[in-house]
Amino acid sequence: MPDFEDMDIPGLIDKYEDMLYSGKRVYLDADEFEVLFDYYDSIDDIDSAKEIIGSGLAIHPDSSALKLRKARLMVYDAQYEEALKFMNLNFSGYDFDLYLLKIECLLQLDFYELAFELTGRVLRDEDQSEALILSELGSVYIEADYFDEAILYLEKSLEYDPDNLDAIGDLAYASEMKGNFEKAIFYTNKILDFDPYSFDAWLNLGKLYSITSQFEKAIDALDFALSINDSDISVLNLKAHCLSLSGQVVEAIQIFKECLEQKPDDFLIYSSLVDAYMILDEKSEAIRVLDEWGKFDSENPEFLMKKVTILIKVGRIGNAEEFLAEVKKQLKNVDVLLPMEGEIFFQKEDFEQAGEIFQKALEQDPDSIFLNDRLATLNIIHEKYSEALPMLEKLRDATDDPSFVYFRIAYVYLETGEREKLNRLLDGFSEEQLKALLEFFLEEDLSEVDFSDRQSIITRLNDISEIRILFKNLKY
Repeated sequence: MPDFEDMDIPGLIDKYEDMLYSGKRVYLDADEFEVLFDYYDSIDDIDSAKEIIGSGLAIHPDSSALKLRKARLMVYDAQYEEALKFMNLNFSGYDFDLYLLKIECLLQLDFYELAFELTGRVLRDEDQSEALILSELGSVYIEADYFDEAILYLEKSLEYDPDNLDAIGDLAYASEMKGNFEKAIFYTNKILDFDPYSFDAWLNLGKLYSITSQFEKAIDALDFALSINDSDISVLNLKAHCLSLSGQVVEAIQIFKECLEQKPDDFLIYSSLVDAYMILDEKSEAIRVLDEWGKFDSENPEFLMKKVTILIKVGRIGNAEEFLAEVKKQLKNVDVLLPMEGEIFFQKEDFEQAGEIFQKALEQDPDSIFLNDRLATLNIIHEKYSEALPMLEKLRDATDDPSFVYFRIAYVYLETGEREKLNRLLDGFSEEQLKALLEFFLEEDLSEVDFSDRQSIITRLNDISEIRILFKNLKY
């Protein structure tokens, strides 16, 4: 890869942009195009990177380095088959960067065994350091969502280079994706040991603590993030959520109001503010905020859903049905109301009718978190665990806060007696989450119970699973 320090990058950029504006082709060496590409790629200006490769190959059509970067752009655009064909047509033999791209394409296309063969060749590369090989492979496997393999490579890479921040960051991400939040927290804290002023690391730490219900720690982490950048409204919003969930609802409401001053048309903030007032049982304030929200956003499905939900929560199911009937007269696309209609039947415990409506709505919006959540819940209610699990896994990958999903996946594993999967999942749970799961099954308050360690809670949960499976076997 060309060294940025060896060239006048601002001068190169000016030279290239002058060529674009004038429409005249100016000669640049192939390595100059490489430097330009790598610069724009490093700042995520992919459109400029594509233009540079197009111009570079027009002048240097035989440049292997530029062709390899063209293949990388195809991978960025998820054109995995096309990228493989292009690489096979234009390259032969082994090259470290080439094989990494090929491995990613093969993984993305589910050709795992072929990818594994190429991985073996990369691992035998004697020209690269062990730390680089392992960390790069870890990154590639992460891109294709093979998190178990990625974690193995990345952890091994740290044995050779324990200060590799990129590998540590990848490990934090991969651990989070696997639901091992405690390990994700550990690696995020390691990033902060090296860079205590990393805004992204403090924000991610706050998210991880909130996912594991460690709200006070989350608030502290978010305060550090805000001390670095106090204008990021997403951090303020998350802090307010953590305050609300930790019982500091009045403080949360104040922050939500501050957020609305900055983004007065943000429906997510209105939704959160309504929820906060409902926690305080200030129903009239919740309705007032809903009315304010409806003044500018009355056809937003999020608003309609929230209004129906609140009317149901305050015991006014009839009003919810009347509200939907009125909205139906005004909307052209009444199918957007299907989730709300299904929710009314769900709350009335007419699960069969609710399921039919939710399923119809899901056909129109297959990625809906709400619909997948409700249908997964109905499958669990009907003990259709094999149907619930794929929906829960889809939810896990789609939501920013998958903690509630992992709770339900654990429930399914417990009910089906899949102890190995259950224990693997529980390893990522905080002690508070483990106690909450145990409380659910025992139907009693365990807040005052002092368990000797987290393993004793896991043992109790495994015992419950065994007993429930035994009773089911006796029953059937």
